[in-house]
Amino acid sequence: MPCILSTMPENHSQNPQFSTLKTPGELLANVPGILGFYPSESLVFITLFHQQTATRFDLGPVLRIDIDHPQLLNEVGKTLTHLNPDLTFCFIVSADHPLDKIEEIAEHLFRINKKDAPEIIGCWYTKGIFSGEPYQLVFGPTEEALDVCDYGISKWEAGTIAPIMSAIATSKLLENGQLPEASRSDAYSVFEETSEFLSLEEIQDLRERASRLGHDIEEAIECDPLGGAYEAALDKFQELIDQLKTYEDSLTAEMIMQKPELLRDGGAFFSRIILRDSILHHCVESPRQTAALCLAIGRTFSGEIRANALCLYALSVIALDLGMKAIPALDAALRSAPRHNLSDLLRRGMMEGYSKGLIDACMKGNRAVKKQFSPAGGNKRQGKAKQPQQKKSAEAA
Repeated sequence: MPCILSTMPENHSQNPQFSTLKTPGELLANVPGILGFYPSESLVFITLFHQQTATRFDLGPVLRIDIDHPQLLNEVGKTLTHLNPDLTFCFIVSADHPLDKIEEIAEHLFRINKKDAPEIIGCWYTKGIFSGEPYQLVFGPTEEALDVCDYGISKWEAGTIAPIMSAIATSKLLENGQLPEASRSDAYSVFEETSEFLSLEEIQDLRERASRLGHDIEEAIECDPLGGAYEAALDKFQELIDQLKTYEDSLTAEMIMQKPELLRDGGAFFSRIILRDSILHHCVESPRQTAALCLAIGRTFSGEIRANALCLYALSVIALDLGMKAIPALDAALRSAPRHNLSDLLRRGMMEGYSKGLIDACMKGNRAVKKQFSPAGGNKRQGKAKQPQQKKSAEAA
């Protein structure tokens, strides 16, 4: 196997950045930034896809499962088969299991290579993904193949993990004032449905008021074929975003969670599909403010409002190059509303590495809804009678 020079593009930034990763230690250093947390007691699978040259690859989706749930390897195999990467690497991360257990796990992984799933080219073991932590090869490339690499066998057979704070995957978190979470549970706890600022009775009252307001806005839109009510609704949400921009760097979801009027007015737009789809463009145009508002609403409310808000949170963090936070948000949305179509579609797309494509598709749907309901498209609508089909079309978009 020739030397691996894998590059990791930042898919959603206006000015893409690239980082050349040449050793397993450099790949491992990027894992916390990619996942959004430091994995422990895990099996981590890294996929790579050919560029135009034989020795250069793009970093693809990264998969992680608990080391004590080997039954999930069948699902990993199916996912890898669907992705069809040119190379697959695996890392065993465990400080709790004895070496004989690690060898048993490695043997299990090696047997997978004999089945239909894409071959695991190399497998390494480390106790934890931390800067300077040693790693060693468990199975993989031959010494003869590794000798052609500029870094030689000494870097591929064993080495230490590169500085995590200097990894390109960590840099986007740092730019947004964040760090990888200490654990997977910490990464998921961010999206718990809880509020220390409002009582259950206050939240229930806010939910009812938000739903009524959303209903009233939608009714006004349906009864105004010329589109004036639709434009007024868009202006109302824009005012919310503009208000949040005044907080600048001090803006947080916790701050919004203490402002019932913002939760009510914002929540109204997540109580109806048409309203949700009409404000999707804010995920790209004002991603930081939209993410904070959606996280606050998602943590305060339950059901459809929560699921819709977390979907737009996911799109906003993707636009901020923080896609590692999208899947935990979408998982939380699906736990709240298991049949929520948009959450399911977005999560599937993220798992297959189509994050930029998800934004493009949602913006296309956003433009389609605007065309239907804006004043420019209003003369093509015939009032309330045709609204059920229009709403269905918007949901599909």
